[in-house]
Amino acid sequence: MKNSFRTGIVAVSALLVAALWTTLLQPEPDLAGDNRANTVTTPPVVAPSSTLSPDVILRPSDEPVTISTRESPEQSIVASEITRLRIPSTGINVGSSGETWPRQSNRCQASKECIDPPNLNEIAWYGAYALPQLPSPSSVILYGHSNRFSAVEQAFNQLPDTKVGDKVIIETQTGVFTYRVHTNTLVGYDIIAESEQVYWPVPDQLVLITCNYQADAATVVIAHLESASSA
Repeated sequence: MKNSFRTGIVAVSALLVAALWTTLLQPEPDLAGDNRANTVTTPPVVAPSSTLSPDVILRPSDEPVTISTRESPEQSIVASEITRLRIPSTGINVGSSGETWPRQSNRCQASKECIDPPNLNEIAWYGAYALPQLPSPSSVILYGHSNRFSAVEQAFNQLPDTKVGDKVIIETQTGVFTYRVHTNTLVGYDIIAESEQVYWPVPDQLVLITCNYQADAATVVIAHLESASSA
């Protein structure tokens, strides 16, 4: 009898957790770039829930724990608009078009709405996440188009060339933030919308996303904050 009761409790708990997790990870639109000449499409993206935080829901056991490497945890820099992003090792040096949200676009791959940066040669910041600041409350997620087959130079054409250890420098109106690349991976369009690695809000983390022109997947670069200074 005790075993049956215990089994019932475990089963109900599992159902509740599964239902809540499914609700929080509903997929949303897409993002940037394509591998066809003069054509840009966007891969899927998930919209974060305000309740999606480690305080409310336990992280999956296989989710990597991110530890910041920045040197001055007590420093304070207020959030402000991103003005420039540079990755010296790849030659990426682009401006920012500002905040972006899912919108209707003929570049969307699988839905009527997607995250589609308005300018091909500039990055865009996903407004559902944080801007660079200290202390950092969440991830910074930036999108950019890429298409080396197009005559138009696009913001993240060289993002796939980024290597682990490369520096990513973000300039804002109030500070300069230096990140160090931790991973550069391909994430399939069919699974990216449910990727905690990409969309879980992690303080001091930067996520750069673009379409990969050589694979049916998104290039996802994750970097950790190394240092920051006031402008």
